[in-house]
Amino acid sequence: MTQVKVIALTHKNFDLASIGKFHIADTELQETLGAIKQGLQLDELMYLSTCNRVEFVFVQQDEISKTQLRQLFEHLDVLDIFEDSYPKLNIYEGDKAVRHLFEVASSLDSMVLGEREILTQFRKSFEYANSKQLSGDTLRLLTRHTIEVAKQVYTETKIAEKPVSVVSLGYKEFLKTSLAKDAPIAVVGAGQTNGNMLRFLSKEGYTNITIYNRTFSKAQNLASSFKYTAKPLKDLGTSKYSAVISCTGADETIISEALFAKLTANTARPVAIDLAVPADIEPSLSKKENI
Repeated sequence: MTQVKVIALTHKNFDLASIGKFHIADTELQETLGAIKQGLQLDELMYLSTCNRVEFVFVQQDEISKTQLRQLFEHLDVLDIFEDSYPKLNIYEGDKAVRHLFEVASSLDSMVLGEREILTQFRKSFEYANSKQLSGDTLRLLTRHTIEVAKQVYTETKIAEKPVSVVSLGYKEFLKTSLAKDAPIAVVGAGQTNGNMLRFLSKEGYTNITIYNRTFSKAQNLASSFKYTAKPLKDLGTSKYSAVISCTGADETIISEALFAKLTANTARPVAIDLAVPADIEPSLSKKENI
């Protein structure tokens, strides 16, 4: 596995806003990763993006050069921050790269020790790379062994006794607001992260939830699982809520301070939970009585 390389930007060395600049929109993912693989002359490539990390896992014989890193930043359209970011990058090669990926998938490198979502995210990242012919046998074998190691860690260590995730921590903070079970709540985005949050909300007995998504059918599918309401994203702002929970794949803020004020006009202490990278909700709102 000496040819395995990893370039990592994580919460340890970068703030979340900076990590968000390296997020690739779903609509641009195939084209961008294809260009990176070809431009950097990589044998294989895999891209992992979560709420607090972006990692490029690839295969090549030579060591990673600064020229390659500069090319990577250029493909991601963030060349202007290369000199500031370069010294903070975590770069792993060979056995160190493999060990790092074992720790990532096992949550040992996560912001929250024991959060299991990262393993699913890791597996899906490989499945995407494989489906687009970006990866090959080396990353396939590496992924298989990484998943085996992570599962062993979860089942044989104490971190599996009380699994915790960023979503569950956000939900615990949400409970501290003591919102009534019938309080109107807007959930923006219909992906896995919001699906996990909705499981918490449903189990706790929250009943008045509306799910917004750009692709309305996805909002409908998710809402039907919990008997909630679904609306297209274009309708966001036509109803009032006590809380807004958001996690989408948007490249920029979609809920401005003005829109948030409009959404929560009838609430004295509105709640905002932003689980997205880059941020969905205007960052200045964190200065108010919000999560």
